Amino acid sequence: MDKSLTDLIDIIQFTENVAAKIHGARDESEIFKLVAEEFLRSEQYMAGILLLANDGLSLRLAETSISPDVMALIGDKVGAPAREFIIDLSTSAMLVRVAKGGETLQIESPAILEDFLPKALASDLMELIQARIQPAILTPLHRRGEIIGVLAISAPELAGHFIPSVRNLARHITTALELADEYAERARAERALQDSEEYFRSLIENAPDIIGVLNADATIRWVGPSSEPVSGYTPDELMGMNAFDLVHPDDVPDAMETFSRGVKTSGDTVSREIRFRHKDGSWRFAEFTASHLIDNPSVGGIVLNCRDITERKQTEEAFRQSEHRFRAIVENAPDLFAIVERDGTISFVNFVFPGHRFEDILGTSVYDYVLPELADTYRQLQERVFETGRSERLEVVSNFGPILDCRIAPLEKEGPVNRLMVIMTDVTDRRRAEEALRQSETRYRQLFDYAPDSVIILNKDGVIVECSHSAMLLYGYSKEEMIGKSISQFMHASSGTSLSESLSHPTSLEPTEGEIRIVRSDGAPVHLWRKAVPLTDADGNLTGMLAYDRDITDRKRAEELLRKHRDHLEKLVKERTSSLEDANTALRVMLKTADQMKAEMEESVLFNVRRFALPYIEELKKCELNAKQRSYLEMLERSLDEVTKPFLQGVPVQALTLTPTEVTVANLIKQGKTTKEIAEMLKMSTRTVETHRYNIRSKLGVNNRTVNLRTYISSVGGLVDRLSS
Repeated sequence: MDKSLTDLIDIIQFTENVAAKIHGARDESEIFKLVAEEFLRSEQYMAGILLLANDGLSLRLAETSISPDVMALIGDKVGAPAREFIIDLSTSAMLVRVAKGGETLQIESPAILEDFLPKALASDLMELIQARIQPAILTPLHRRGEIIGVLAISAPELAGHFIPSVRNLARHITTALELADEYAERARAERALQDSEEYFRSLIENAPDIIGVLNADATIRWVGPSSEPVSGYTPDELMGMNAFDLVHPDDVPDAMETFSRGVKTSGDTVSREIRFRHKDGSWRFAEFTASHLIDNPSVGGIVLNCRDITERKQTEEAFRQSEHRFRAIVENAPDLFAIVERDGTISFVNFVFPGHRFEDILGTSVYDYVLPELADTYRQLQERVFETGRSERLEVVSNFGPILDCRIAPLEKEGPVNRLMVIMTDVTDRRRAEEALRQSETRYRQLFDYAPDSVIILNKDGVIVECSHSAMLLYGYSKEEMIGKSISQFMHASSGTSLSESLSHPTSLEPTEGEIRIVRSDGAPVHLWRKAVPLTDADGNLTGMLAYDRDITDRKRAEELLRKHRDHLEKLVKERTSSLEDANTALRVMLKTADQMKAEMEESVLFNVRRFALPYIEELKKCELNAKQRSYLEMLERSLDEVTKPFLQGVPVQALTLTPTEVTVANLIKQGKTTKEIAEMLKMSTRTVETHRYNIRSKLGVNNRTVNLRTYISSVGGLVDRLSS
C-alpha cells in the first residue's frame, strides 16, 4: 500500500482513539492534557491547543504535545518561557480566519511558529525540535456555541483527506468540555441538595414539635427526639405504641374520625386539637397535623406533626380578640408573614432576614421593601384587597434580594378590612432551580441534536420516538419522516439479525454494539458502528432503547482498499518465492557438485604425493647426502607440506607415509584402546605396539609435544580415515 495512504489511515484511527479517551475527563485542563499526552506518546504526530484571551484579541499556548525538555530548550532559545507565547491576532490573518471566522485551514507547519517568532528564529526552532516541514490543520474549538480557541495538528501528505478527522476531534473536545461543565454544575447542585437535606434533618431533630410517622393503623413507626421534652416519653418508648392509646378517652372518637378521613386519599392533610396523656399522668392539649404519604415510597406512612398547645389553651380566653390573627400565624409559621395596616405600615413580622432587626422593620412602610418598578403594581394589588376583601397573589423581587411569592389576604373575617396578612414564601431557590433546569434541558437538547454521532430514541417496540439532527443528516430523512417508523425499516438487507432484533424487539437490559448497514433516503448503503443502550423506568423495567450510530463508511472503504493491496502484495511475494526456490535448488546442486570435485581433487593430490613423491624422499634420506643436498631435501619436504597443508589439516606431509599397520594402530588408538588391548587384537607384542605408537607420533609431528595422541588423532580423524581407505 502507498505509504501516504497508510499514514492517513493510521492518523485517522489515532485521532479516533484520542477522541474516545477524552470523554469522561472532569475539567478543561485534564481534557487538554490528555490530548497532548496522546500525541506525545504517538512519537509521530504533533498537536497544540491555543486559547483566545478574554478580550478575544490574542491567542495563548494552552497545551502542546512537544515534550517538556524541548519546550525548555525553546524557552532558552527565545529568552522566555515557551508557554507564555502570545499571538496577536492583528498580525496573523491566518489565525483570524480560524479563531474569528470559524474556518478550517491547511498550512505548512513552520507558519504557526512564524506567527509567534521572527522567521529566522522560527527556522532555528524547527531544527531544534527536529521537525520536518509538513502540512498542518488548524480548526476552531467551540464551547457552548462560541469559538474559544484553535486546535493545530500535524498532518500526513494526504492532508486534505485528514481535515474531517481533525474537525471530528475538535467536536469531541467541545463535547467533552461541555460535559465537564455539566458535571461541575451537577456536582454543585448535588452539594446544594445534600446541604438542604442536612438542614431539614437538623430542623426535624431540633424541632419543638413532635414529628413522627404512623402506619395506616395508627401504630407509631418512628418519632423524633423532641417527643421526650413534649410528652415525657422517649422515642424508644413510643415506637410500637398505638397513637390513640395516648389520646384522652373523650377525644378518641373525633380523633379517629379525623384520622380515618385523612388517610383515605394520598396527599391529604388533616388537623385537629386533642388532649394527650403526659408520662407524668397529666393531660395536655395538642394540635396534630396528619399528612397521607403512604404512597410516597420515601415515606410509606402518615406523617404526624404534634404541637403542645397547653399554654395557648390556658390563655386562650384572655386573647380571644386576637384568635384569628394568632391562628393564622401558627398555621402559616413556615413562611415569612407580616400584618400590614391600612396605610401600609408594618405592625408585625414573624422573623426578619439576615442583616435586619425587628425594630428596624416594625413601623416602616411595606412599600419600602418592593423594587421601584414593582411598587405601583403591588400598591394597586394591596388596595384592591382592602376594597374587595378578596385575597390576591403576586411574585415580587424585594430590594434586599430574595424572590418572594406574596399572598395578600384580609385579616378581619367580617366588617371593613383595616389590616392585611401578607404571607411571603421565599421562592428564590425554586426559581433558580427552575431556571437551571431549563438551561440544563436546553444544553442537553443542544448536545443531543449536535452530537457528532447520530442519536435515536426508540420505544420498547423498536419505533423511533426522537432523533437528533445528526441522525437526520446521516439517514437523509427529516424528523417527521423518521419519527413513528420502525428502526428496522432503515436496515440494509445484509445487516446482522442479532443487533437489528435487539432494537426492533428489545428484551435485554445489557448494552449491545456492532457493525450494521443502513440505506439512506437516496438509496446509498452506509456502514455504521451502532451501540444500543437499554432505557428503563425507576423500577428497572425496559421502556425502550437508545441507539448511537457512527458513520464508518470511509473507514470501511479504506480497509477494503488496504485488503486488496495486501492481497496483491501476497501474490507478488508468492511468485517471487517460487522463483527463488528454483534458483536455490540449482545452487544446492552446484555446491554439492563443487564439494564432490574438491574431495576428488584432494584425494588425487594426496594419492599422488603419497605414491610418487614420499617413497623417493624416504629413499633419499637413507642415502649419504652432503649438506647442500640434505638442505634441498628439507626444502622439498617443506614445499610438499605447504602443498598438502590444506588437505592434511596442519599435519606434516610425513603422515602420508604411515604404513597400513600404523594406520590400523592409529584407528584403534582413536577408539580409545590401550597398548595391551591393541597388542591382543593384532596379535603382536606390546613392545611392537609401542614402536608403532612412536612412529605414528613422529610422522604426525607430535613426538616432542605434550599432546595426547588419541585426542590429536581424533582432531585429524578425517586424514586417518582417508589413509585407511
